[in-house]
Amino acid sequence: MTTDPRIGRSLSNRYQLVQLVGKGAMGTVYRAEDTLLGRVVAVKFLSQALLNPKMRDRFRNEARTCAQLGQKSIHIVNVTDYGIDETHGDKMPFYVMEYL
Repeated sequence: MTTDPRIGRSLSNRYQLVQLVGKGAMGTVYRAEDTLLGRVVAVKFLSQALLNPKMRDRFRNEARTCAQLGQKSIHIVNVTDYGIDETHGDKMPFYVMEYL
Protein backbone atom coordinates (compact mmCIF):
# COMPACT_ATOMS: atom_id res chain seq x y z
CA MET A 1 0.00 0.00 0.00
CA THR A 2 1.43 3.35 -1.07
CA THR A 3 1.08 6.33 1.26
CA ASP A 4 -0.06 9.52 -0.45
CA PRO A 5 2.59 12.20 0.23
CA ARG A 6 -0.03 14.97 0.20
CA ILE A 7 -2.03 13.59 3.14
CA GLY A 8 -1.30 15.76 6.17
CA ARG A 9 0.16 18.58 4.09
CA SER A 10 -0.97 22.14 4.77
CA LEU A 11 -1.74 24.49 1.88
CA SER A 12 -1.59 28.27 2.23
CA ASN A 13 -1.21 27.82 6.00
CA ARG A 14 -4.93 27.08 6.00
CA TYR A 15 -6.04 23.82 4.34
CA GLN A 16 -4.95 20.53 5.92
CA LEU A 17 -5.27 17.63 3.44
CA VAL A 18 -6.99 14.70 5.16
CA GLN A 19 -8.06 12.07 2.64
CA LEU A 20 -7.93 11.27 -1.08
CA VAL A 21 -11.49 11.44 -2.43
CA GLY A 22 -11.00 10.79 -6.14
CA LYS A 23 -8.53 10.72 -8.98
CA GLY A 24 -9.07 11.10 -12.72
CA ALA A 25 -7.32 12.13 -15.91
CA MET A 26 -7.61 15.85 -15.16
CA GLY A 27 -6.76 15.90 -11.48
CA THR A 28 -7.01 14.67 -7.92
CA VAL A 29 -9.50 15.71 -5.23
CA TYR A 30 -8.90 15.61 -1.47
CA ARG A 31 -11.06 16.16 1.56
CA ALA A 32 -9.42 18.85 3.67
CA GLU A 33 -9.94 20.85 6.84
CA ASP A 34 -10.11 24.64 6.55
CA THR A 35 -8.25 25.37 9.79
CA LEU A 36 -9.16 29.07 9.71
CA LEU A 37 -12.93 28.60 9.52
CA GLY A 38 -13.17 25.10 10.99
CA ARG A 39 -15.02 23.51 8.09
CA VAL A 40 -14.54 20.60 5.71
CA VAL A 41 -13.67 21.52 2.11
CA ALA A 42 -12.54 19.77 -1.06
CA VAL A 43 -9.23 20.61 -2.74
CA LYS A 44 -8.64 19.81 -6.40
CA PHE A 45 -5.14 19.62 -7.91
CA LEU A 46 -4.32 19.62 -11.60
CA SER A 47 -2.82 16.30 -12.71
CA GLN A 48 0.99 16.18 -12.70
CA ALA A 49 0.86 14.93 -16.32
CA LEU A 50 -0.89 18.15 -17.38
CA LEU A 51 1.55 20.69 -15.95
CA ASN A 52 1.95 22.90 -18.99
CA PRO A 53 1.00 26.57 -19.49
CA LYS A 54 -2.11 25.83 -21.58
CA MET A 55 -3.57 23.38 -19.05
CA ARG A 56 -2.67 25.63 -16.10
CA ASP A 57 -4.64 28.42 -17.77
CA ARG A 58 -7.60 26.10 -18.40
CA PHE A 59 -7.53 24.91 -14.79
CA ARG A 60 -7.46 28.50 -13.48
CA ASN A 61 -10.34 29.40 -15.81
CA GLU A 62 -12.29 26.37 -14.57
CA ALA A 63 -11.85 27.58 -10.99
CA ARG A 64 -12.84 31.15 -11.91
CA THR A 65 -15.92 30.00 -13.83
CA CYS A 66 -17.09 27.73 -11.01
CA ALA A 67 -16.51 30.54 -8.50
CA GLN A 68 -18.70 32.91 -10.52
CA LEU A 69 -21.44 30.45 -11.46
CA GLY A 70 -21.46 28.65 -8.12
CA GLN A 71 -22.78 31.80 -6.47
CA LYS A 72 -25.74 31.85 -8.87
CA SER A 73 -26.72 28.18 -9.10
CA ILE A 74 -27.22 25.36 -6.64
CA HIS A 75 -26.20 22.94 -9.42
CA ILE A 76 -22.58 24.11 -9.61
CA VAL A 77 -20.04 23.60 -6.86
CA ASN A 78 -18.93 26.82 -5.16
CA VAL A 79 -15.18 27.50 -5.47
CA THR A 80 -13.82 29.58 -2.60
CA ASP A 81 -10.06 29.80 -3.14
CA TYR A 82 -7.27 29.22 -5.68
CA GLY A 83 -3.56 28.82 -5.11
CA ILE A 84 -0.25 27.29 -6.12
CA ASP A 85 1.40 24.58 -4.02
CA GLU A 86 5.16 25.07 -4.28
CA THR A 87 6.08 22.43 -1.69
CA HIS A 88 8.16 20.36 -4.10
CA GLY A 89 9.08 23.14 -6.54
CA ASP A 90 6.67 22.01 -9.23
CA LYS A 91 4.16 24.87 -8.73
CA MET A 92 1.07 22.66 -8.60
CA PRO A 93 -2.17 24.67 -9.01
CA PHE A 94 -5.16 23.84 -6.82
CA TYR A 95 -8.54 25.23 -5.97
CA VAL A 96 -10.75 24.88 -2.93
CA MET A 97 -14.45 24.16 -3.13
CA GLU A 98 -17.33 23.17 -0.92
CA TYR A 99 -17.26 19.52 0.08
CA LEU A 100 -20.44 17.79 -1.04
